[in-house]
Amino acid sequence: MGAGERCVRDEEHLDTVKYPYNEGLNFGGSSPILDGYCDADYEADVKTRSSTTGQLFLTFGVAISWKSKLQPIVATSSTEAEYMEYASATKKALWLRELLGELEVHLGTVDIKGDNQGSLKLLKHSMASERSKHIDIMHHFERERVMRGEVKFEYCPTNKMLANFQTKVLPA
Repeated sequence: MGAGERCVRDEEHLDTVKYPYNEGLNFGGSSPILDGYCDADYEADVKTRSSTTGQLFLTFGVAISWKSKLQPIVATSSTEAEYMEYASATKKALWLRELLGELEVHLGTVDIKGDNQGSLKLLKHSMASERSKHIDIMHHFERERVMRGEVKFEYCPTNKMLANFQTKVLPA
């Protein structure tokens, strides 16, 4: 591969993209949007029963931040595992929004997608149910940011969840 060539893998084939370094990369999309996806695989680690979490953030359709790790606290339900990941994703979204602002890319509300209906309902309703009242107050950080209009969480079907590849074991 010569100067200015990069390999890009997509779903169908491996292709080489050529571009002159002095022109930089030109990504698609016209408006500055920061989209987030977050997911948790409940009790993924059979030894510790910790959940594996993943998040992915894109701007102009390009991944700019991603993470996959075991949660340090053992969740007692899939709703709790996802809700804890929403707090982490909210913090990352706010940091990325500030960083992009320093680069003169000004954003409004950051959209974050999740695929757990229970945790999304918990974000919108402050009334704890019998099954969710144990969730620690430290994990309600994201609810406050939603009320301020800084982030917005939306349902995303599991089959369209871009963060799934960070939390699920893929078949060989």
